Amino acid sequence: MAEPPLPRTPQKRPPPPPAERPLLIYVHIQKTAGTSMREFLNQLLGKKNIFWHGETGSLADLFADGGEAALRRYTLIGGHFSARHPALQALEKPHLFLSMMREPTQQILSHFAYVDSRPENALHSDRDIAATLADPTHPFTEFSKSAQCRMLTGRTKAAPAERVIRRGPYLIGCVERFDDFLNAIDETVRPLGALKPKHLNMQRAETRDKLGTPEVLDLIAPLAAEDAVLHRKVMDDGVIIGDVRHVRRWRQRQERQAHRPAAKTTPPAATQTPAPTTADAAPPPAAAPEGDTPCPSNSAASPSQGFWSSLRSFWRRRPNS
Repeated sequence: MAEPPLPRTPQKRPPPPPAERPLLIYVHIQKTAGTSMREFLNQLLGKKNIFWHGETGSLADLFADGGEAALRRYTLIGGHFSARHPALQALEKPHLFLSMMREPTQQILSHFAYVDSRPENALHSDRDIAATLADPTHPFTEFSKSAQCRMLTGRTKAAPAERVIRRGPYLIGCVERFDDFLNAIDETVRPLGALKPKHLNMQRAETRDKLGTPEVLDLIAPLAAEDAVLHRKVMDDGVIIGDVRHVRRWRQRQERQAHRPAAKTTPPAATQTPAPTTADAAPPPAAAPEGDTPCPSNSAASPSQGFWSSLRSFWRRRPNS
């Protein structure tokens, strides 16, 4: 007869690994209010906890000195670099890319006005904006083509760039819907409270209008086409949030620890030996009969000893005949 099968023991799932602080990475696309965001992040996170590429040092040098551990000495890494930077592609632990886009035509016009006033800039041109954009080999023209898609994802087309953002660790907003971007940071990364940038550092409108002639706008259109598609997606959603599960787990853990009551520690009471009470005290030994030899206190009398002791006592007390 076959034995009945043993009952199955339910398998317990292993506990999830402890949440680890994600490294925040702010990709500063040129002329997207990055200076205002940097000042805001300094107030939010503390300047000493932020490494800003080009100001604090070089991202490549920082990574070369200590690898990922060197980057994680900071809460946030920011600056003008691509999310596809080799140092960032080598990250193995949780991280989150933050950035803001801007309407591409306005971004290119504002960027040209910036580099035009700085001859030391690598993208500076000695020609006017129309002549510069008409030259497809000029560094500024090459950089401006799908610049925002490339800096965020390394892709030159909007559709694959959007897929990378929605599937990866991204939180992307836009300048035109700045409040939505701040609300997403407040809800996903950490609470902002009353902290908010006082203003956005943007190029003056009259400067952009002066540069944006019909000829220039026609030259910008093909360069900005893919960025414009991705920017419209962000404008429609207010913000695009990708896979941020690790960020939310970390925040939930921090909030649980903040609300956990502190354990009360009381000093140990001094141990004292209580005095024996009357009920606990041992009864006194019974008195031995007169003329009898009491037994030693450390040994109990046997029945035979009690009999012979009584007999001897009786023999001594008998009357003389």
